[in-house]
Amino acid sequence: QNEAPKTKKTAVIRDLLRQAGVGGVPVKHFWFASLFIGVLFCLIVKLLTDGFLLAGLMFAVGFLGLPRLILKIMARRRQKKFLEELPDALESMVRLLKAGMPIGEAISMVSREFTGPVGEEMSKVYDEQKIGISLAEACQHAAERMPITEMQMFATGITIQQQTGSSLSEILTNLARVIRSRFRLKRKVQALSSEAKSSAA
Repeated sequence: QNEAPKTKKTAVIRDLLRQAGVGGVPVKHFWFASLFIGVLFCLIVKLLTDGFLLAGLMFAVGFLGLPRLILKIMARRRQKKFLEELPDALESMVRLLKAGMPIGEAISMVSREFTGPVGEEMSKVYDEQKIGISLAEACQHAAERMPITEMQMFATGITIQQQTGSSLSEILTNLARVIRSRFRLKRKVQALSSEAKSSAA
């Protein structure tokens, strides 16, 4: 009974590490770092004050709160950068497909052309294909590491194409167009909300 919560917590931290782009870091290293930060916060408070309650609170913040917050911030930044580059990567893939290149090689080329999150994720998709995992499944794994709607749309589009044999270049072109439209809409909403906040202030 006690193993299930531990396993669930480990899975949550492992997912956060993957989303933040540091999936190679073992979960136990994350807990060691969290413990160190918690003890450090506790010692600093004890040196400055005599409050045991405040010291305990700061230990909890350092051990449970701050490390996870940092990972979530890293994951959001990585997702934002990924989303900015994804339409260009899809359009590059479409050009390669129209030139007669197989989808696996097109993904490999995109992984080399693009740096950052897009290149990393496409490289992982290509590597999984090389060891025998289907393209649809590899893209679904990428969507789990990059849990944003646009990446799920990409994985779904690839799955549909694999099942129906429809034109992949057309699917990717439409997807790139949709992602650009969604991205522009998000930026417009952010601009309008920022303007409203400034007026309120």
